[in-house]
Amino acid sequence: MNGQSLQSPPTEFFGGEQFGSDNMFPLDFYTNNIFRMRIGLGKNSSQNTVGIGTTSPNYDLHIHSTYIPPATPGMPGEGGNGNIWARACLQLTTTETGDTEYDGLRIQVNGNRGWVQANDLQSLSFTNDMASFRMFGSGHISFFSDSENSGSRLYLKTDSDNGFIIKKQDGTGSFGMQVQTSNAVLNAYSVKQGTNEVFVVKNNGRVGVGTSTPDANYMLDVAGKMRACEVRVNNPGWCDYVFAPEYNLMSLGQLAAYIDEHHHLPEMPSTAEVEAIGGFDLAQMSTALLKRSEENT
Repeated sequence: MNGQSLQSPPTEFFGGEQFGSDNMFPLDFYTNNIFRMRIGLGKNSSQNTVGIGTTSPNYDLHIHSTYIPPATPGMPGEGGNGNIWARACLQLTTTETGDTEYDGLRIQVNGNRGWVQANDLQSLSFTNDMASFRMFGSGHISFFSDSENSGSRLYLKTDSDNGFIIKKQDGTGSFGMQVQTSNAVLNAYSVKQGTNEVFVVKNNGRVGVGTSTPDANYMLDVAGKMRACEVRVNNPGWCDYVFAPEYNLMSLGQLAAYIDEHHHLPEMPSTAEVEAIGGFDLAQMSTALLKRSEENT
């Protein structure tokens, strides 16, 4: 036993047998003359440990393996270059899951990668008091909810007081949060009130407020009133040239004749034209009104 001695059952131990050592040496297990497991003191002399595949366990249970499993396409353990990695695995199964190598819950290290797998379980849950994170077998991930939401791959359910926040601490990197979609039909971002979409950001950057279908001719489409402290538009060209000596100012007679014929001021759109395009350009209209005011002055 390499320094180990068996311990006899104590007198207060009723029934059965007791197996172990009565000294400070660990208890090692061999099969076919090959070391398999050690029970006893680990690297810390005050720590009780179990080491599988290692004679110097670091923690209460330490599994170390050099086993290289056969290649199975699509399963962890197969490297991208065709090499097979050594695998250490802890597997938990029940009569409901079955007991094959792919059943139940498996926590494993393949090469230099870690895996938590539950291929045949309905869901895999992580909980800590009120916090919960759940992965369903159908491919859905849910936070703070016990029910599967079939309409989304990632589902976040918050209470009435709290939502979701991303805080970027410094200027490193190009974004705090990024949403990507290559499908022109899908929204990159959407806010719903009940079943109605009240705010959307399309994948090409167009924004709809109060509408789920912003007009393709505009980057911002607001279906409702808009309020702002200041609105600034690009300068389309100003009208101070009206005061230049060489400017040809229309006479009152010419202006009266134009109004009698067209029923609107020169260089101003008619009612029919405004209705046909569904509104008017704010910058162009402001410039045209300024020009009329300066001509009148």
